[in-house]
Amino acid sequence: ADELLGIRIDQVSQHLFDSMGKKKPEPKKNGKAGGGNDVMWPITRKDVEQIVKRLREGKLLPGDFVEQLLLESTKAMNELNNVVHVEVRGKEKVTIVGDTHGQFSDLLQIFEQNGYPTRQNKYIFNGDFVDRGDDGCSIV
Repeated sequence: ADELLGIRIDQVSQHLFDSMGKKKPEPKKNGKAGGGNDVMWPITRKDVEQIVKRLREGKLLPGDFVEQLLLESTKAMNELNNVVHVEVRGKEKVTIVGDTHGQFSDLLQIFEQNGYPTRQNKYIFNGDFVDRGDDGCSIV
């Protein structure tokens, strides 16, 4: 469940830290995300909106925040299956998104048109997320 093409997600994040010449930090619990950022863990929708705003303005996220985000994302993805059954009940809706190919602005437009993902507003992402495009890391 936590493998993609035989590679564990935690191995991928470890490789990212190794390639930066950094030691993989220990996860922080309910503390500031760092880098002068006022985001607390776990992040909220408001935090995500602040992050998206910052990226839209062409600003980089603080390095220690990105490291923590990688750690938290890896932990969350390792707990998920790679194939899931999605049920849509009542007023819930699902948006199916094709390949984004690293086009962060396209992803933001999809969210603006259909709303951010929530338990009632589900998304299925199908395919290549970050294989090309200048903003592939922003999509992750």
